[in-house]
Amino acid sequence: QKEGKVGSPETPLSDLGALSYASYWRDTITELLLQYEQSGKPVTVAEISKQTMLKVDDIITTMKDLGIVYGNRKSACIVLTEEFKEEHHNRMARRKVHIDQEKLLWS
Repeated sequence: QKEGKVGSPETPLSDLGALSYASYWRDTITELLLQYEQSGKPVTVAEISKQTMLKVDDIITTMKDLGIVYGNRKSACIVLTEEFKEEHHNRMARRKVHIDQEKLLWS
């Protein structure tokens, strides 16, 4: 992300690696969607990719796995139910490690 390149992990992933990436993608995408929902602005998968540097295919797969995408390839919408938002909030509250990306130094 720091390099401004869209990417995905090298494959094949171990089961633990796949679980870790899926968790990261879920939380990253959900946080961004919640920001857009709060602002009232529409968002596209391409915009999510641009802001997160995640591959479009990974974003679509993650949203499908979360059960928040409705429609078809030509016309789809994202629905964040109150239950989904509450589950996300609870999961983030339980998270033991919080990383402030502004404090990371890359060499």
